[in-house]
Amino acid sequence: MGIIRRIFFVLLSLTLLPVLAGTTSRGYAQTTTEWVCEETGFTVRGEFLEFYRSTNNELELFGYPITGQFVDGMGHRVQYFQKARFDFDEATGLVHAAPIGTYLYTAGEYEVADIGGDSSLCRLFSNGYTVCYAFLQFYDAKNGATYLGMPISDTEINAAGYLTQFFENGVLEWHPERGTGQRVVVADMGRIYYERTVGFLPQPTGDNILNTPRIPQVDVFTSKAIVSANSSEEIFVIVKDQYQQPLSNAKISIVMTLPDGTEEQTSPIYTNADGIAKINISIGNFEPRDVVNIKATATIDQESASAKTWFRVWW
Repeated sequence: MGIIRRIFFVLLSLTLLPVLAGTTSRGYAQTTTEWVCEETGFTVRGEFLEFYRSTNNELELFGYPITGQFVDGMGHRVQYFQKARFDFDEATGLVHAAPIGTYLYTAGEYEVADIGGDSSLCRLFSNGYTVCYAFLQFYDAKNGATYLGMPISDTEINAAGYLTQFFENGVLEWHPERGTGQRVVVADMGRIYYERTVGFLPQPTGDNILNTPRIPQVDVFTSKAIVSANSSEEIFVIVKDQYQQPLSNAKISIVMTLPDGTEEQTSPIYTNADGIAKINISIGNFEPRDVVNIKATATIDQESASAKTWFRVWW
């Protein structure tokens, strides 16, 4: 614990590392009321986009969208991002960040970090929790009062060994392996909360999806990782949408890159009601240790996504 305290104090207190301004570099196609995120394929619209752009640090605070807008099982209009969830307040017509830090925090789950508490480098909040050093710098520089909310924990050491602190709307982590000014990051709690809860809530379907395209998410794998020459291999493709619901009748194109670099494409196949497609392929007279790479592309309603796998000829 003494080593952790010294490292944290030296790098966060003595040097007072500068906090970089939020990056705004990203790939997108946009209008004034709509942004299509090329990195994830999801669209941010209207009031949700207005809130997303209300800060110059949107990628640091929110990350990329990981769903479209939808009505959740409680009847609320929401959208998930890597680091946050946005909620639409019907009464006010405004969007705000959901308190996912509060939802995910469990008191006593992690050990409290002994980082000291230099009063000149810390701030005591009205609820009794203190934010110190680079966490406080980040909080102030990124308008944490608006976007992160109040602290709801002390600085702790999480399961991965990182110093961390929970706030109402998010979680800060300190990563000593990152460069100067980039060591404080907002954890991907939007993704974590989505993965933990959405699967256990009624899934948004039909009219509950607010004109959001069903974006295919693809997994592909082979029945065997190692095969013999002049045999066969079975390839499985699983296609779900952004809500983890199976996509039926998705067109699957499979391209095999052979050991000599040439490509072969199979005839199109289609997913069944469970979002699954499979195909048997013949394996030629390849040499031991040759690798065949597989790329599966799923297309439905003009939306496409791909995934890759491989198998090796071993005898």
